[in-house]
Amino acid sequence: MPAVTIKNLDDIEERRQQVRKAAALTRVKLADLPDDPMETLHTLKLCELGHHPLDDRRWNLIEQLNQTFHTMASLAVAQRLMDRFPYCGGLRLNPATASGRDVESIVPNLAAAEVFAAVRPSNNSKLSEDIDKLSQSKADNRFVFFYSPFGEPSGRCVDKAKDANITICRLTKAEVM
Repeated sequence: MPAVTIKNLDDIEERRQQVRKAAALTRVKLADLPDDPMETLHTLKLCELGHHPLDDRRWNLIEQLNQTFHTMASLAVAQRLMDRFPYCGGLRLNPATASGRDVESIVPNLAAAEVFAAVRPSNNSKLSEDIDKLSQSKADNRFVFFYSPFGEPSGRCVDKAKDANITICRLTKAEVM
């Protein structure tokens, strides 16, 4: 999937509604799961039970879960960054499977962010890996945003990571949902 360009808060809300619509379609399909436990797990893991959060197509549920929360977290980041940098020219959101920064300002080198959602921010060393990736960015304002139900208090920002001048922020559930 190509990058998504966000120009204003209406664009953010439109994308959120697309994600919610895909979730609703999947919720209907979950009611029809097989009675056999192994068949249920097989269906959840290997069949196209879900829907892509931003494209109108069937998709694997596991991928939908991962991309849904990455997308919703990225949209929350877009809202925060547009509030902080109203002169950013808009933002480009790259899907989790694309190369490049997860969120970056249209104005070159103004702001860049890596984004993830995980059970714990330490899972799979994602936080430290994103800090390392972002330390290579030339953006003047660099951020790692994450959503996790466990860890630092919601909404808290740690001023700097290592010596890389990177701000780390935890998104709240209300922002992501």
